[in-house]
Amino acid sequence: MRKKHIYVGMDVHKETTVISLAHAGRNGKVEHYGTLSSSLHSMRKFLERNRKPGVKLHFVYEAGPTGFALQRRLQAWNEDCIVVSPVHVPKKAGEKVKTDRRDAEQLARMHRSGELDPIRIPDAADEAIRDLCRSRYDAKQDQRRNRQRLKSFLLRNGYSYSGKTSWNQRHRRWIRELGLQHPAQRTTLEEYVTSIDQCGERISRIELQLQLLLVDWRMYPLVQALMALKGFAWLTAAVIASELGDLRGYDSPRRLMSYLGLTTSEHTTGESVRKGSITKSGNSHARFFIGKRYKICPLGWS
Repeated sequence: MRKKHIYVGMDVHKETTVISLAHAGRNGKVEHYGTLSSSLHSMRKFLERNRKPGVKLHFVYEAGPTGFALQRRLQAWNEDCIVVSPVHVPKKAGEKVKTDRRDAEQLARMHRSGELDPIRIPDAADEAIRDLCRSRYDAKQDQRRNRQRLKSFLLRNGYSYSGKTSWNQRHRRWIRELGLQHPAQRTTLEEYVTSIDQCGERISRIELQLQLLLVDWRMYPLVQALMALKGFAWLTAAVIASELGDLRGYDSPRRLMSYLGLTTSEHTTGESVRKGSITKSGNSHARFFIGKRYKICPLGWS
């Protein structure tokens, strides 16, 4: 029996999901199905209504803040589902109207014509390690901001540290010995110092847990291989491995550099050839840690 293919475009938000259906065939119609709740229970009810003998459903939605939970659940229900990058979805130059319904219909139509390239979905365990690495980065950013706030507060009150290195034991002793006159100033100083110390404790806890979890992680051999490179300690290697995933998923070094946003931008028309800086359109976390170690692409890739 020949199967009937229906392509399901979904515009997924936190509370609602707008669904459109594109029937296979040159003259297949594209219809608006409706708006559902974004809960998995609502998606299950949608499948019960539309999963019929001889009908194959193909789901697609754009990557966003809702993550990959929907894709993993549809895959567990033996349904075909891909996730695409919003940046790489083709858009008409003259298109000035954007609605959830139009977005869902466009996804369904393009998925039917094969114009969409799916992104790589990380393994659930890999994504968990990645989230832990990113939480450490967030804690480090909070610590950096709190330190800058404390320095700004002291500068406003006429205190400027003359040492060469900040936040060592000498600098901290200088902060503790400051003779601020008003009780409100002393309280402000104590609160800033406490927030900095708490960020340091968060970083230490996360790094300890990360070290314990890395040993049993399936990507640990890649972490060890990256540590053999100059300038890569275990933390940087863990971040790169968690962001890139299995390197066998990239068919060429150029594709990997494109994912990292390290390829050169270019605007060429006619006889005019202009090449600019790197595109910065890929994974910002991995690019940040690689940029701290290399001024050019790693391993000489281009």
